[in-house]
Amino acid sequence: MARLVFHPETFVFYDDSAYLLYNSATHRSLECRHTVFTDRIFAHLSKLTNLYQVDVGPEELAENAVLIGQMNELGLAELFGNKDDAHPSYAPILNLNYDFDALEKLHESNEDYYLLGFLHEITFFITPGQQLDAARMLSFMDKAYYCNIRKVNLVASSTGDLDAAESFIRSLTESYPIVLFIKIEGIPPQKILEYAHRIPDAEIRLVGSVDKASPILKDFPYDVLVGDEASLRKLDGNPDIKINRILPFINADQAFLRKHLRIEKEGVFCAEKNDIFIRQTLNPHFFGKLFVFPDGTVSDSPAGVPLGKLDELIHTLIRREIDTRGSWFFTRDKTPCRSCRFKYLCPSPSIYEIQMNEYDTCFLSTKCG
Repeated sequence: MARLVFHPETFVFYDDSAYLLYNSATHRSLECRHTVFTDRIFAHLSKLTNLYQVDVGPEELAENAVLIGQMNELGLAELFGNKDDAHPSYAPILNLNYDFDALEKLHESNEDYYLLGFLHEITFFITPGQQLDAARMLSFMDKAYYCNIRKVNLVASSTGDLDAAESFIRSLTESYPIVLFIKIEGIPPQKILEYAHRIPDAEIRLVGSVDKASPILKDFPYDVLVGDEASLRKLDGNPDIKINRILPFINADQAFLRKHLRIEKEGVFCAEKNDIFIRQTLNPHFFGKLFVFPDGTVSDSPAGVPLGKLDELIHTLIRREIDTRGSWFFTRDKTPCRSCRFKYLCPSPSIYEIQMNEYDTCFLSTKCG
């Protein structure tokens, strides 16, 4: 009796059409159709007590020699002619390293305060005259003292926004990395340059269309917004722009968005083991982030359902997010992708997909896989 031992980095996914084997260490993959043999071995592997190996009889071995050879050649599994020679193996396991002792101490000191450890990024959308002034933003940041804040973002759209943000930025630059996103339409380039000199410790990123780019701002990283093929082609005529990202307008033509947001094969078969496990539970685009709007509303994503107001305790807001399973937990299991064998290899749903309510911007759907 032979034994087929699967590599501990090999994931097995399936849908009604086929099985997909993917090794997260080598990024090699293999698809195979449903047969009596494949249904038997993968049902066997799904039981943890069987470890990650299955016995194969002489007839099965002869009938499925090509498939087994492919698995062996791709490093997805290894065939042992004598099952007694086989080494043990286990299904992919995620090694979680987290300071649980610290979380437990926080939990003992005050119920739910351990949730503060989940928050790592806050974005403020500034508009003068609204409820979001520097004092309220600083008060909110005081509540984030025990959070693991890695970045604070501010989004400014006018010169008034810049003025409103200045004291806030000066108060926080010693405590947190600050990134100021400036929408350049309507703000004189010289004003932006002068502002950058006044707050040298904040990172400034410009946001806007290529038509609004100014030569005097060429040293700043630029998030270029494009809405059609013509605006995309204009980038070739502006080689001096220091492009950080190229971002489609959220309200651009859907055909344009679908074309340029399309998930390609090479972008799927490069997923690491941690990526695959995370995508089964969380949406890394949004997890650990809060977005604060000019009226003081706090949300879990730029298009998410409001969690509450700026004056509330942060752990209360996070508890609501966990209880409602909002954007932090918006995985492909909550979309039409739920029945696709590629769903945990694909990137988690993006803000574009959510806004369009379109989740088939790929070549990988079951109907064409």
